[in-house]
Amino acid sequence: MYVAGEAGQLFRSADLGDSWELLDSPYYGSFFGLHVDSKNRLWVVGLRGNIFVSDDQGDSFNQIKLPDNVNINSVVDAPNGGVYLVGNAGVIGWVDTAGNIKQMTHSSGAALTDLVAHDDGRLTVVGQRGVLEITDFESESSAQTQE
Repeated sequence: MYVAGEAGQLFRSADLGDSWELLDSPYYGSFFGLHVDSKNRLWVVGLRGNIFVSDDQGDSFNQIKLPDNVNINSVVDAPNGGVYLVGNAGVIGWVDTAGNIKQMTHSSGAALTDLVAHDDGRLTVVGQRGVLEITDFESESSAQTQE
């Protein structure tokens, strides 16, 4: 189990919450979300576009950068591998299993707080403007690809 919070606070429990250890944080600002993906990697996201991934349950982290440095609020598994991330200013990112990054910005410019990635490629995102649908992330993100 993991908990993330303000001032870079990251905690890990190996006994389902009976005890907790403070992890060495890669960043000392606010974290807004974390996720353990299908490959058992720990993703931690937060303020000013800070995104970190750990392959060793939080003992060490590598930083991932999207083109825009906006707050990242949530991360979920992508059905086709990798993860999707959402954040402020309509930012939606995808990091594939090889570490390639794609980003799009939803035309609403809304702060996005969470998403559901559907098997057919659609994304349902929620946030400041309610529930929004993205039908083709690949074509909308192609102009902002970073590898």
